[in-house]
Amino acid sequence: MEAARRRASPDFPLGRDAELSAELDRLGPSGGADLGVVLEGLDRLAAAAGEAGAAGAAGAVRAAGGAGAAVGAEVAGLTAAAVRALSMRLRHLERRAGEPRGVRPPEAAPGPSRGEAPDILSLWGDDVAAAARRGGGGRVLVAGAGAEPWVQMLDAAGLEAYGVDPTLPAYGDRELVRAGRLVDHLRSVGESALGLAVLVGPLPMDEILVLPEVAALLGRAAASVAVVSEAPWSWRLRVGIPAEDVSPSRPLAAETWLAELSAAGFESTASYAPRGDSYRVAARRAGS
Repeated sequence: MEAARRRASPDFPLGRDAELSAELDRLGPSGGADLGVVLEGLDRLAAAAGEAGAAGAAGAVRAAGGAGAAVGAEVAGLTAAAVRALSMRLRHLERRAGEPRGVRPPEAAPGPSRGEAPDILSLWGDDVAAAARRGGGGRVLVAGAGAEPWVQMLDAAGLEAYGVDPTLPAYGDRELVRAGRLVDHLRSVGESALGLAVLVGPLPMDEILVLPEVAALLGRAAASVAVVSEAPWSWRLRVGIPAEDVSPSRPLAAETWLAELSAAGFESTASYAPRGDSYRVAARRAGS
């Protein structure tokens, strides 16, 4: 986290950082250069720096007022020590790598990970259905991209469920799932009309921008709220850069939901799946 914070600062030299990374990749144990040649060069450099430091120190002792030479000798000695440390570190890394010198491993294809999104429904479906039953009845709203299988699961469990999916085309309702935005739908829902509101999948950017209003509307309309989502880190790994930055929707962190729902009058908890690639936030209106 500290490294990410520093890299995000305005004065961080990203260009220089990229140059150094490329050079280290070229000279590293798995790089294109022969590591033996690199290590021999470092040894020669360390020896030369050590000799220069020794000679400078002797000259400084002999010469009156040789403060400049003494400083130069100290710098040369420090340089020699640093180069020797680098050489030792490279040899240590080479032994750990266990690969032939000068052999470059296959390069990973640029772009996002080929991993699939976690199956949120099978991971959290039973928990959400149990929360709906504990809520004492009332309609269940499922909102988000891919709401339809959730509605079908809850309907098969004997619960009165319907959905709102912002990714459906206008007038593209599918039986129990309506096309539209969550915030617009909540504005039309009566007070305490919902036993449970379930939010699934990434949230559209235009609704992220009004997240406090979404949370407040949920507090007015629903006794309980469940948020089930892929973790942001998993989503970023799959989507990749630059698709991540220009995406029209994205999953929010569990901590964001906890903060917003608490501000809206809910008592909230959160838990992650065993792999940490998805989470569920469970919120209940305070005092209900």
